[in-house]
Amino acid sequence: MPLKEEKNNDLTTLSIEENFNIYVALDYKNIFMERLSESSSIAIDLSLVTEIDSSAIQLLLLLNREANANNKRVELINPSIPVSGILDLYGLTDEFNISTTILNT
Repeated sequence: MPLKEEKNNDLTTLSIEENFNIYVALDYKNIFMERLSESSSIAIDLSLVTEIDSSAIQLLLLLNREANANNKRVELINPSIPVSGILDLYGLTDEFNISTTILNT
């Protein structure tokens, strides 16, 4: 599972370097939730995602909801064209903190 991870102070950056779909969603869920419990901020770099499906979107919504409930922050950074397209298609662009740079803490 190609997932690059960097930790800087209380910010964890996770870079997904493959398709983000049902085949990897459960593995990513476990990692994302664990990292969220360890950090106050998570940045998920989606720049290399070439395919995304509804299970990945559900996972991102879950992560965002859990972060908000625990006064933490999730930011989607550098979303690829397929990611931006599906977020727009589902009308979810306003549900997430989305940027082209990593947040600062």
